[in-house]
Formats: sequence, C-alpha cells, structure tokens
Amino acid sequence: MTACERLSTQFALTAMVMIVLLAAPVSSRASATVFHFVANGPFTDAFFTCNASGACAVLSVSSGGNSNAPQAFIFYALFLPSGESFQGFGTIPSENVTSIDSKTLTLAPTDTSTIAGFTNLFCDVNFNCTNAPGGVVSGTWNQTKISSSHSTFSNVSHFGPVQMSNHGSSDNFSAMDQFSVLGTSFQGFGDIGTQHSTQQTVTVP
Repeated sequence: MTACERLSTQFALTAMVMIVLLAAPVSSRASATVFHFVANGPFTDAFFTCNASGACAVLSVSSGGNSNAPQAFIFYALFLPSGESFQGFGTIPSENVTSIDSKTLTLAPTDTSTIAGFTNLFCDVNFNCTNAPGGVVSGTWNQTKISSSHSTFSNVSHFGPVQMSNHGSSDNFSAMDQFSVLGTSFQGFGDIGTQHSTQQTVTVP
C-alpha cells in the first residue's frame, strides 16, 4: 500500500469520526478535548465495504495507550440501506486484540454496550443523533502481498468547528478482512501494520 493510500484511509476514518461528532448533540461538545489516544503498536482498518443486503461499514482498530495499562481504540460505522446509521468509538481492553507480526490481527467479539465511556450513537437520515446501546463488533485481518509502505505523517483536518489531528508514522501492508458490526457481517479489503507514537486528537472550540 502506498503512503497516499494510507493517508486516504486516515482521511476516511477522520471523516467518519467528524460525522459522528458534528452530528452529536451540542451538549456532548462541551469539552475542549473530545478524544485523545496514543497509537503505538498494531493497527488495522477495514475499508468502506458493502454487503449483498446493501448495508455498508468501516471498522478500525489501533493499539497503544500507557505501557503500564495498554488499551486499544476502535471506531465503527454501520450504514443501513434506509440511510440511518450506527456509529461508535472508544477504548477497549487490550486483551481483546491479538496480533502476530503484522501478518494477522484479530478483534475478539467486543460488546461496546458494556464498556464504560464508549460512545455509541444512532443517527437518522438527517444526522440527528442520539445515544444508542451499542453492541458486538469483531474482525480478522490477514496480510496480503499486494502492497506495503512506510509513511510519516502530520496532518490536521477541519470539519466545521471540529479539528482532527494525526501525527506519527506507520508501517503498513494490504490485507483481506472479515468483520462484523452490530450483527451485520462483511468481507473485503483493508490494511494492517504498526503505528509508531501516533498522536490522535479531536478538539472542538
């Protein structure tokens, strides 16, 4: 995978997160820092994929956090044929993620409804969003030999009043994936690799 493709993936994930934050109730934007995570380890992305039923989804996993208390960050978005969507992001226990030398990564079935502090939203076709119960997400990624790259990046994206910044570097490879978001299954393409001290921050005024 080229550096350009990797940055495109990051932009897509950023856009999804921004949609969630901009669509959330104004009261949820009271804090200056909405989200901050230090990604420093294995990561994967399931690129935007649709199934035969017309549902589409993305799912991303990043490992990192404090070395004494490692965590993983996941982001999911499930888009229904009706135009409604379920979206969520937050940290989960690191033991839910198993990685082997950037060759494979498995996200064990993780019920986001049971994780304190995890944000789960339901958005109607007009992006009026309310809190949702969440549910189970899972996935497996297997590296392919189609492409690979090392990239160093420092980018800031603005979506309305919200700012998303990513600063760090990564080694990444193309991957095939199978994943499930809230009981809906998908199979497609993504990437897998390692991020190095990547600072991921979302801020609002």
